[in-house]
Amino acid sequence: YFKNHNISYKPLINKNHPLEIKETDFHPLNELNDSLVYYDKNNFIQFIKSKFNSEQVSSLLDNYKIGTATSWNNGTIFWQIDSKNKIRGGKIILYSNQGKRTKYINWKHSLKIKKGEINSYNLSQCFFGEHLISKYDRPIAIVESEKTACIMSLLFEKYLWLASGSLG
Repeated sequence: YFKNHNISYKPLINKNHPLEIKETDFHPLNELNDSLVYYDKNNFIQFIKSKFNSEQVSSLLDNYKIGTATSWNNGTIFWQIDSKNKIRGGKIILYSNQGKRTKYINWKHSLKIKKGEINSYNLSQCFFGEHLISKYDRPIAIVESEKTACIMSLLFEKYLWLASGSLG
């Protein structure tokens, strides 16, 4: 851009020391599928069930692939599945019985590292719900919280709700 527009600039990257680009790691599909259980112990899902009918809840679970982290107090796993259906991450959030988020957040790959199942994991996040873009021809609405995206997807179906998962 700068060269084409005859604008001078000073690169921030030293050409003699290029940045190392690490390959993104992905979770296997069976790991996601194995988490799609024990909704009776998942406080977030129980909260959603108390507010919406069973057809709506089933649709939500089928679309967003929300899981249960049985090894971490039955926390809710919000899987980050990219546009190529690759599973980039599983963000685990603990909720109270009233559907309020607690301060406890973890990641599926962090639990695997702590258990010694893997040595490292290069997480490259995507939007929560990104995998649904090719499935639905709807205007996209982006919010911060996965919980908000889930609830809004049930209240305002004319939009495809995605979540960034954080302010950044």
